[in-house]
Amino acid sequence: MRQKVSFPVRVDAISTTPYLLIQNQFRMNKHYFMSKIYTLTTGVFALFLAVGLQAQTSFGAFVDNNWSNPSNWTNGLPAAGNDATIGGGLTAEINQTLLIDFQVTSYGNIAVNAAVTNQGTINNFFGSIQISGTGSLTNLGTMDNRGALTIAAGATFTQSEGATFQPDGSSNITNDGSLTIFGVFNLNGTLTNNGTISANATIPNQGTVQNNGTFDLNGGQFKNTHGGAVFTNATGAGFQIKPGANFTNYGTTTNDGTTTNNGTVDNFKYIINNGLLNNNNGGVLTTSFSVVNNGTFNNNNNAELNINFTDFDNYGTFNNNFQINNAGN
Repeated sequence: MRQKVSFPVRVDAISTTPYLLIQNQFRMNKHYFMSKIYTLTTGVFALFLAVGLQAQTSFGAFVDNNWSNPSNWTNGLPAAGNDATIGGGLTAEINQTLLIDFQVTSYGNIAVNAAVTNQGTINNFFGSIQISGTGSLTNLGTMDNRGALTIAAGATFTQSEGATFQPDGSSNITNDGSLTIFGVFNLNGTLTNNGTISANATIPNQGTVQNNGTFDLNGGQFKNTHGGAVFTNATGAGFQIKPGANFTNYGTTTNDGTTTNNGTVDNFKYIINNGLLNNNNGGVLTTSFSVVNNGTFNNNNNAELNINFTDFDNYGTFNNNFQINNAGN
């Protein structure tokens, strides 16, 4: 007769111990990694918080209007990594040489009475920048002008190659001094020139330009864009388009003074001449819409006038000394 024999095999002791060890190790590793993730996350958050906290100082005119007085700022003088904000109704006066390699956002007024160079960003949000006769502003970076920019007699505004002037809203620029432009200079609002403008730049105009002084387009392109852009050369004013420069018109261009072309003019809308218009040596004027001459129009030696299926209405004096290509009326 068979008997059931039981052996005292300690299976539980052998099998559960590795399991418990692995389980405990997993719990320890999980706790370890979770603590590391928490530490890393906390560190990154603290870093971003620190960067955010150190990146702003506001002008309050607490002592006076002097930009260079640290006591007028909530977090010390603006500098790289410490951007500046000027509130509405406040005026910050720059009375000594200043390099801007940070961001300035102004809702108030900035008075430039010394040499200022912008290598960062200046946002003029519905405030004003006033450059006095002792001041100058050189733009090597970006300017967003939605307010007023005034250049007094004797003052200079210079924009260098690679820089950008961008009005994202309606802006108002008055130049009684010297305005020198390279790079990209967008116009959206009004530009009134009573001084001198020297430009070798890309200038898209979506607003109104009134030239009462001297405007030399030495290179690049001035473009009167679609949508009602206006360019007026006033009585007594001079507008010159130099060799290599281009004036493109999709708006309304009126000449009451003297306009001289040695470059190229491409007209796709209205040109009205009430003054003296000289198409000079090397100049090419091509019209594909309407030209009305009420003054004196001289197409001089080695100049070219192209009339492409459009109207050329002469009610004044027209002198042709070289070449006319008429493909229209």
